Amino acid sequence: MKKLFIKESLDFCTKEDGGVYALPLTVLRPTGLYYNSALIQPPGSFTQMSWDEFSDFLGDHKIAFQTAEGGWTVNLFLTTIIGSLEGGPEVLKAGVEKKITDFNTPLFIEAFTILQKLFQKNGWSGAIGATYPDAANSFYANQTAILPDGTWIIDKINDPTDWANGFDGSKVVGDYYPENMAIANPYVYDWMMAANLPKNEEELALAFFEFINRPEEIEAFILAEGGIAPNLEYSENFKQQLASNKLLSDFASNANSDTKYVPYFHDAINASLFTGDFSNYLPNLYNGSWTPEKFAEELTKSAKALE
Repeated sequence: MKKLFIKESLDFCTKEDGGVYALPLTVLRPTGLYYNSALIQPPGSFTQMSWDEFSDFLGDHKIAFQTAEGGWTVNLFLTTIIGSLEGGPEVLKAGVEKKITDFNTPLFIEAFTILQKLFQKNGWSGAIGATYPDAANSFYANQTAILPDGTWIIDKINDPTDWANGFDGSKVVGDYYPENMAIANPYVYDWMMAANLPKNEEELALAFFEFINRPEEIEAFILAEGGIAPNLEYSENFKQQLASNKLLSDFASNANSDTKYVPYFHDAINASLFTGDFSNYLPNLYNGSWTPEKFAEELTKSAKALE
């Protein structure tokens, strides 16, 4: 079973004395993006592109950004932009433990600069003040070519009764982000059991842990919930079943051993900052009235005021 554990999760669950105090992850459920192949046909996965190549490829096609309510879809792109820059993964990981309050750094200014370029060239015109449903509806109405989101929307995309305005969910492809980035936090545990349990309860808990980490159970979980098990050699039966769900298959095939996983940006900052001034300030970055430096300066002021 240990060979199936994700290394970062195993390290997180391992004490200094070498003991493992919680059950590490075997499955990651990375958040990626969806694109409409009726509108754009990349030559391969976006993961093989740089940010400049990605924007150049899109041309005039738009991304379903939204600035209200924390700017969820903006948050996803910003997460992977930060994660793709030198030192970015470490900053995001550290921010999960101790929230980031200083954005006046070369890392964040560069990330905000890349994000603003995407806004200006590939941002949807209705993004300012838009909520997530507004952004998603722009994708389902063929107004935008890309919708960043998790695997939890697959059923909606696959349901023909939800298709309208010429949208065809069968044309949607699941992928990850430029620079081979995906969003997932591997620095967590999966399960724990209480200390000093009666012997029979401890044995039951351990048997349960063994059961849920059997290869066939991991495969069943992925088929039901989505995700990838990077250290599991999938069975042929699983591969056949996975292929029947095109979007799950897309996500599985577009991740590889070099894919980099980073925690969400919103988990690395104060929750009140995310839903408050981060969201409030995004329109200024979006419409170009603020420079990336100004955005970083004002975000830092707000973050420090919440300390």
